[in-house]
Amino acid sequence: MLLTQKPKSRYRGRQSKRPEITPHQAKQKAIRLLRENRLSPMAVQVTEALATGGVLTSGQLYHVTTVSPRTLQKYHKQYLLDRLPILADELMALDLADDPAKLRLYTLGPVGLEVARIRHEHVPTGYTGYGTHRIIHDVLTNEVVLRLAALAVERGYEPLWYSKYEATVHDERGKPALEPDAMLAVRRDGVYRYFVVEFHNEDKRTRARSKVDRYERVYRDGRWRNELETDEMPAVLAVFTHKIVGKGYREAISSRSMRPRCVFLGKSWRDVIAGDDMARWFNFNQGKMVDILED
Repeated sequence: MLLTQKPKSRYRGRQSKRPEITPHQAKQKAIRLLRENRLSPMAVQVTEALATGGVLTSGQLYHVTTVSPRTLQKYHKQYLLDRLPILADELMALDLADDPAKLRLYTLGPVGLEVARIRHEHVPTGYTGYGTHRIIHDVLTNEVVLRLAALAVERGYEPLWYSKYEATVHDERGKPALEPDAMLAVRRDGVYRYFVVEFHNEDKRTRARSKVDRYERVYRDGRWRNELETDEMPAVLAVFTHKIVGKGYREAISSRSMRPRCVFLGKSWRDVIAGDDMARWFNFNQGKMVDILED
């Protein structure tokens, strides 16, 4: 989801220098690493996390792996990772960074991208050229997913994180009809529950209405069953940095002539970051708070 881009913040911190390599060199390095089985289990974990989330803070990487700062530096020198300019002011304003001096933003580097492309059909790219608004959007989306995953583990579920490409539903022409920001499945006793995340960092209500309309059209089309491999449409978790977006969802759902077939749930980013119970969301369909993992 490309939103209005703002100028990038100034870089904070020192970035280690390394020679440039060509795409061909990066591909050959990746092939050699995989063919000779020289990619460590930790390197696999880190590249897989970034192949799913696209961009992660160092803190998020420490959360999903046991990687150390020194090892992240080594992966950067090996071109597995790229560092992005640190958006410390924005991330601190959104309560996602306590110590700018220790904060780093990572995406896949040239070799890491080639490794991921060998292992996956679609890989998120382009972060070195994106503006602040897009990068912040994806970082905050990933924070929501990771907090939901932690909740799932507490409740005895196994969380499975899917990238936005894996969550995309296509129309009859093969064009994307629905592109959630992320998808999370939670599994317990062989039973799955699916959630898609829609993160809104705009201050308008119009996108909320268009999201509701699009999900309802895709539901009626029915292709999502085969593409997402589930008989139950994932619940839509809408997280918003501005309350007007939540109002937009309420209005879009209450004004429909027919009750929505999809389930729409909302939570403000402030509640997420303040440590509010991640299980409690506002059900726009029912007009009340619900526990999303309640049996």
